[in-house]
Amino acid sequence: MKKTYTAKKLSKDIERDVLPQFLRAYIEPIGDQYSEALPAGKTAEQIILNTTQKAIEEIGFPYHGYVFAFDTETRITKDQNLTIGCYAVHGIDDDAKLRYYKAGKLTRELLDTCQELGLFYNPNELTECELAIVRQYAKDKNYPLHTQDSFIKNIFYKWVYHNEALCIAHNLPFDLSRLVHDVGGARGFYKGGFTFKLCRCENHQGKKYQSCFRHPHIRLKHVSAVKNFIGFQTPKKVDKDGKIVSGEKKNTKFLDTRTLGKALLGASCPGSLYEMGKRFNAAIIKIQAEEHGLITPEYLDYNVNDVKALFSLYQRQIAVYKQHDLPVPPWKISSEASIGKAYLQKIGVPQFQKTQAVSGEIKAAFLSTYYGGRSEVKCRNTLVECIYADFKSQYPTVNALMNLQEIVLAEEIDFGRDIYEVKKFIDTISAADLQKRETWLKLRGICRIIPNADILPIRTFYDTSGVNTNIGLNYATSNFPCWYTIADIVVSRLLTGKTPEIIEVMTIQPKGRIATTPIKLFGRDEYTIDLNKNDLFTSVIDLRTEVRQKAKEYEKGHKEREYLENLQNGLKLLANSTSYGVTLEVNELESDQPRKARAYTDSVEIVKSTRLEQAGKYFNPLIGTMIAGGARLLLGIAEYLGKERGIRICMTDTDSSMFARPDGMERGVFIQHTKDICDYFRELSPYADGGELFELEDANFKGGDSKNGFEPLYFCGVSAKRYALCNINNMNTKKEKIVIRAFKEHGLVCETPKGYKSIYSCPSEFDSPSLRWKHDIWHRHILNVRNNENEFFDTYYPVHMQETITSWHTYNIYGKKLGLKPFNFFWLFPSLVMPEKIPASDHPNAKPITGFCSPIGINLDRTNIPLYRLDTNELADIESMAMDKIDYFVSTDYFRRPEHKSSNSHFNGWLERRHIYICEQLYVGKEFDEKLQTATKKKPIISKSKKAKVMQLSDELQCYKVSKTDFSLFDIDLDKLASITGISKYAWQGYAASDVPMNMEVRRRLFSGLRKTRINPTHEEANKIFTDGDIAGIKFIIEEVLPFTSKVEIARASGIHPDTVTDILNGFVVSKKTGLEILEAIDGLNIDTTVNAQEKLSKAFDTFTPYRIAEAAKVGLKTVYRARKGEVSGKMMSKLLSTIDFLLDDYNKLSVDVN
Repeated sequence: MKKTYTAKKLSKDIERDVLPQFLRAYIEPIGDQYSEALPAGKTAEQIILNTTQKAIEEIGFPYHGYVFAFDTETRITKDQNLTIGCYAVHGIDDDAKLRYYKAGKLTRELLDTCQELGLFYNPNELTECELAIVRQYAKDKNYPLHTQDSFIKNIFYKWVYHNEALCIAHNLPFDLSRLVHDVGGARGFYKGGFTFKLCRCENHQGKKYQSCFRHPHIRLKHVSAVKNFIGFQTPKKVDKDGKIVSGEKKNTKFLDTRTLGKALLGASCPGSLYEMGKRFNAAIIKIQAEEHGLITPEYLDYNVNDVKALFSLYQRQIAVYKQHDLPVPPWKISSEASIGKAYLQKIGVPQFQKTQAVSGEIKAAFLSTYYGGRSEVKCRNTLVECIYADFKSQYPTVNALMNLQEIVLAEEIDFGRDIYEVKKFIDTISAADLQKRETWLKLRGICRIIPNADILPIRTFYDTSGVNTNIGLNYATSNFPCWYTIADIVVSRLLTGKTPEIIEVMTIQPKGRIATTPIKLFGRDEYTIDLNKNDLFTSVIDLRTEVRQKAKEYEKGHKEREYLENLQNGLKLLANSTSYGVTLEVNELESDQPRKARAYTDSVEIVKSTRLEQAGKYFNPLIGTMIAGGARLLLGIAEYLGKERGIRICMTDTDSSMFARPDGMERGVFIQHTKDICDYFRELSPYADGGELFELEDANFKGGDSKNGFEPLYFCGVSAKRYALCNINNMNTKKEKIVIRAFKEHGLVCETPKGYKSIYSCPSEFDSPSLRWKHDIWHRHILNVRNNENEFFDTYYPVHMQETITSWHTYNIYGKKLGLKPFNFFWLFPSLVMPEKIPASDHPNAKPITGFCSPIGINLDRTNIPLYRLDTNELADIESMAMDKIDYFVSTDYFRRPEHKSSNSHFNGWLERRHIYICEQLYVGKEFDEKLQTATKKKPIISKSKKAKVMQLSDELQCYKVSKTDFSLFDIDLDKLASITGISKYAWQGYAASDVPMNMEVRRRLFSGLRKTRINPTHEEANKIFTDGDIAGIKFIIEEVLPFTSKVEIARASGIHPDTVTDILNGFVVSKKTGLEILEAIDGLNIDTTVNAQEKLSKAFDTFTPYRIAEAAKVGLKTVYRARKGEVSGKMMSKLLSTIDFLLDDYNKLSVDVN
């Protein structure tokens, strides 16, 4: 019988946020679904090998067949059409392999023999002159030469399809898409991806089967940054009797060397063919072209070298992969997780989904506790001295501390339900208890609680946009019961001093043990891992530590060092990929027709959808959620220990914490306290060396070496994953110098401006084209924070990023609009804003246009560029508008981003936790956020009658269940709700009275509208807001002083966000406190309104050139022009006016002397 709970009265004594809570649902498809792997024809297990064949395979392991390598070159225009290409076929036939083997001469080198190397070209793209160069080059080099069509029919399909050669390229999707004659959307397993038609063969089989029987279509689905599913469509034709006949199912293979390289060396491995070739020590390295797109003999050499470098890289990758000795072919390795799963398969680790009879309800309960890692900034846009520490191998450490291997290898799993024991454990727990290894074994479970001002991770709309959910650690109060890991409950107990109201528990109780197979890493006895004797993750980490030390004994370039470095990297991949990610792997299955599944939430529902989730091979929510909860507990303990010593955390980021030195605490005392916190965790270290588990980072020390002692380190943060660390040399002297030690690039997606010249010195690790400008942006911001200024770069450069057409969806949005092919690149300006540039007659509301895209072949330095609006798909009419007049620029708004997870999210200084009152629960799938962002917004159906029609949630968004919304929490009348959302009060009456949930657009309007009121509707100041006359008065004063200062200057002086000033000018209501702060700030600025600064500056142009003024003020020329338009801060304007006064004095003196 389902339990019911009595709703408690929620306190109104504190400022609170009323928000929804999003929980993960567990989805179980019904009936036959697509398998995890691609349909691949024959498998290795289906082939019966005789002794000779096995011996040949061992010599050629992991692959001994034909390899087809190719590379294409394109124009640098927006369409990026194929110009020329090169291909190479490597390998020998089966008869030759047998002859060489019997003669004892079969080697890897023979198996890699190049059979053919040739060129192909696009006759529609080359000029007569270029074609003549290509023909002469091919003749001189004795290379076969083909047109694009001939290459596709007679070379590509011959080898890749009919001979089943392994097709390789670097960035394979791009090269394949250059060969495309026509493109369409894919179906079935590949739905959401592309169908490529390569040949131009006429098809007389009717519309239903357009694929050429000899040259079937290629289907391609992009899954992640480097992971793609690629395969040929099964060819079909109609025979003479009118029956549909399918062609032979081929065992075709595709391998992207970029994907394999990142899987072998980690995601941080550079992705270019040149850089990756160097990292793998390939025999042939890619050469650099002086100019792309122009056909010359040198450029043809470059193209041929690309193919040779490609195959050379492939050879090195295969050699490294061979050392792992895994039972999975290399073309099925798509990530580090693929290697990890292959190791688990080799060891014989059981698959939870197949071996454990755990109900869907229990899996759903555990999965609903999944919240990932913590990442937050607690001190915003303020320089604070800090000490930086992080946990060594955090996820493997939690695995070992909780002995989760015991659960993984259990023959059977039972679940304890003793609430009394769990409550007693949590009620009495202390920091000292958590230093004991046996305590961590009691954390293996989950509790169902009714939150009441408990500090818990919550997934919700923190920025109230309604299109992004995020996870934050905040106070939570709710009438809805929900599950949390025991580790999360312990964190709340430590930080609040009280135990949450627990109503149900499930503790994991493993029984028995499954035997596994010991493995020898890289074939060496001394690197044996045996799960029957040791913990997998402590063994791997200990081995890696040992191998890294041994590698240092050899000089760089030595074969043994290279071998050991490959081994230690393999150990790193094994530890990271198997300790966490694979246990929560969920793959999305798309189909043409809706398919049934069971959606486990707090109940069980049968749903139908074209997008279903399927658990991965080693999916185990019991393990995955325990690891994530345990990792959050480690950070929570660090926060608690700091709090005990009067030290606050200014930043947490997954496995690291930043301790801030309090005002008044001596540096020596602060350092000692931090060391004590780190020493606390030493007792918990599960590793053989017994070293520090919570380690002080090198950035804390002079020269990055702990032997040199501490050097004061300063933290400057904006929001989660947006922060920098620096030293300040010669502080508070004229020689003061900022030296950046580290910074995050998250959100800093801009490209370096062409011709950019740095004005700062920087460490060598940042002195590169991709990092230098980002370093300087952070350097300027730290200077602004340090000096309480608001000056930015002279170059107005919009935030833009290189995007790729990777799905049928993006192709329809951008590709058709811009005339681009799949996997073409283009510029995206996601937050570019051009207010008041659209005629008011066409747009009465005169709202800013936000979001543009443009072809990548254009020059961003031009005065006007073809920008397409993302809202209407129209070409923006900005012929007379230079790019430097667009309002949104990286050097300003990047640092304005609020830390939405905090209550005072726009405040510069220490931030506080939010108090969240949960008004509803939504159970969603893994890809909910992505689906919500890409879905077309649907307008709510609103009836003019008093009976409102409401829309159901679409399961295509992977939202499977929504609780009834508690509208009583909002404490706001329906008329006001209708006013701020644009939805009639009758519709809101319908939502409040019925059990039908709001759709996502209605929900977005609700929470976005509440934000625009600027104060929480339940806040105690709700009845103390300014009147309309007060707001009009403040607005008048701001408008009066704006010609002599700026919104940014007013905002900084008031301690508020510049958007608040803009809101007042637009007529929004603010609290009385905020209004008074603004008035006081304006008084404090001592603005002289008797002199119009802009007019004075304009008159100065009659006497001095703008260049002369810029040179004297030591600012950029653009700054002077901006100042003339009133687009600089008050401080900069004052600086320029002082410079003009100085110049005028000199000018007048000179005039007197002349007279």
